[in-house]
Amino acid sequence: MILGNSAVFSQKKADTTLKAKDTVKSNDIDPLTPAKAAFYSAILPGLGQAYNKKYWKIPIVYGAIGTSLYYYLDSQKNYNLYRDEYKRRFEGFGRGEDYERYDDATLISAQKFYQRNRDLSALFVVGFYVLNIIDAN
Repeated sequence: MILGNSAVFSQKKADTTLKAKDTVKSNDIDPLTPAKAAFYSAILPGLGQAYNKKYWKIPIVYGAIGTSLYYYLDSQKNYNLYRDEYKRRFEGFGRGEDYERYDDATLISAQKFYQRNRDLSALFVVGFYVLNIIDAN
């Protein structure tokens, strides 16, 4: 009878050990997964979100970065237009056809406005890029 009890006890111990090993395997977390996702997002924005299977975030990432980039390029273009017109007047070529109604102070003010917007847009592009990496992590 003692032999029977020890066999049952050994079987229960083996079952418990087996269950514990199965539990550990199913709960294992790869510690490199967040770093890998962040690396992927650093290479190509949105790739880390795809790696994490959060596909719905990819349009948000591209929308935020794309919109900021659009405003950066638009502000840079407008800044160059007003700057070139001011330089043209400063060099003595007179007023351009498209800017006849603006005086010099207005041209300088417009340059400052578009320069500030360009710089803020650049800051937003970098900020959203970093947020993309943090979100993937």
